[in-house]
Amino acid sequence: MKIGVCLPQLGPAAQTDNIRSFARTADTAGIDALWVEEHLFRPIHPITGFGGVAGAPWPEKHSMSLSPFAVLAFVAAQTEQCRLGTSIIVAGYHAPLMLAKEAATVDLLSNGRMNLGLGVGWCADEYELVARAFAERGAFADEAIQAIRACWGPNPVEFSGKHVTIPLCETSPKPVHGRLPIHGGFMTGAGRRRVARWCDSWQPFGLEAREAREAMSTLNQLAWDDYGRPPLEVALRVLISPGAGRDVAGPMQRSTGVWGGDFGTLADRVTDARSCGIDELIMDPNFAPGSDETDFWSELAGQLPELIAAAH
Repeated sequence: MKIGVCLPQLGPAAQTDNIRSFARTADTAGIDALWVEEHLFRPIHPITGFGGVAGAPWPEKHSMSLSPFAVLAFVAAQTEQCRLGTSIIVAGYHAPLMLAKEAATVDLLSNGRMNLGLGVGWCADEYELVARAFAERGAFADEAIQAIRACWGPNPVEFSGKHVTIPLCETSPKPVHGRLPIHGGFMTGAGRRRVARWCDSWQPFGLEAREAREAMSTLNQLAWDDYGRPPLEVALRVLISPGAGRDVAGPMQRSTGVWGGDFGTLADRVTDARSCGIDELIMDPNFAPGSDETDFWSELAGQLPELIAAAH
């Protein structure tokens, strides 16, 4: 099983030296991938509660949220082996041609190590900011994935849909290995169908490992029956809270996808995920108590070999 970890991208710990140190240590330790997420801003008077939960306050640490592709470009220069990816970029916040260019540029700078994770998001405030219809975010994502794939293909490129249009043009750069893996972070029935049809991997959040594997079996049957596609992989994303039981900061306490306990306990959970048949595990420590401090990330970096050994 592959294993990855989200970078210190949120809050006071999202600083140059901390990101550099954590990325280099994780890469040297043998981590399979480093990941970033995306939020555009922290609304003061939000339309949408955090995580799509009515009335849930936005965590304070979202007051400091670094741009995902800028972080990945920086980390590409600090690492040599691990893959780099987005968990998750919201398709609706971006023009597909520009998104294809951003991802392929990081792929070029990292010598072919980029993965693109896409979702539809839950924040009406951010959709309002980018002047895109929140109610049509799924339909837009369907076309965006196709348009992105077209941009990565041979020139000249052209795409025409209801929501996305790209005139006949030449786009660059192209992915180093011809195409980038697309991870679908879509959870609804329509979203899972989107994964089955267009994506290379499903990236669920908030599920236990066995639950995710069982859901993946159903998704793969759909992929084969309706689209003639071979089995996809499942990359389960979980919040980790080392040494803090199952507690995490703020509204993320509501999530069922939280792994707490000491590092030995976390290693056992990693082993269980591998035994369940999870293809990849993505651990996000950004909401754990103490994660605003650089010492937290140094300690986590030192414990990564144990977690990597459990996964491999």
